Amino acid sequence: MRKQGKWEQIGNWCGMDGGAYSVLKSKHKGFRDIDTHFGVLRFNGKEYPNTTKK
Repeated sequence: MRKQGKWEQIGNWCGMDGGAYSVLKSKHKGFRDIDTHFGVLRFNGKEYPNTTKK
């Protein structure tokens, strides 16, 4: 996410649960949901969670 002209990290999940994921069309708080094929990550307004919930 860009904030005041600088990139800011909003998640730390890359490679977790085997690394496979799909970016979904659905959104939460303006950011697309991410399906890790083990669960869906939803942006909470500040960041993506570090783990998936089934």
